[in-house]
Amino acid sequence: MDSSAGMAAAMVEPVLQVAANDSALSPSQNLAYDIDEIGRIITVVYIGELTDAAVLAFYRGLVQSRPDAPDYDFLLDLRYTAWTAQAETIEQIDLLFADAAGIGRRRIAVVRKGNAALYESTKSELMRIGIGDRDIRYFDLLDAARDWLTGRRPV
Repeated sequence: MDSSAGMAAAMVEPVLQVAANDSALSPSQNLAYDIDEIGRIITVVYIGELTDAAVLAFYRGLVQSRPDAPDYDFLLDLRYTAWTAQAETIEQIDLLFADAAGIGRRRIAVVRKGNAALYESTKSELMRIGIGDRDIRYFDLLDAARDWLTGRRPV
């Protein structure tokens, strides 16, 4: 494990414990989540090498264990992975959420290394096609993404 992956794992260790204690989701050192019940935000941290199949399996488990997941906002932290979803995977995840009770169609904040504006302009159309009417924004900083989701300051 290189030093950046080790640092990422250390930063999300409490989140990994939450995932490991959830019997419906298989523990993974590459995908972890935390649920803020009060703020209604699910944070998903992606670490290292991932496959579309692993990500899809994770979201299947999440919707199975938390049928109310589609009614939450999502903060997707992709700073520790180079994984990029294929359009088919996005569509399959969207179908999982559409089949769940109470489609909330809430917001998605995506945090990536690098230029968020570039992702916003080049990736947003693909994401919007797969995710339907959810409001999606890209950020360079985790705090800025969290602020947008909580409404602490406009972006």
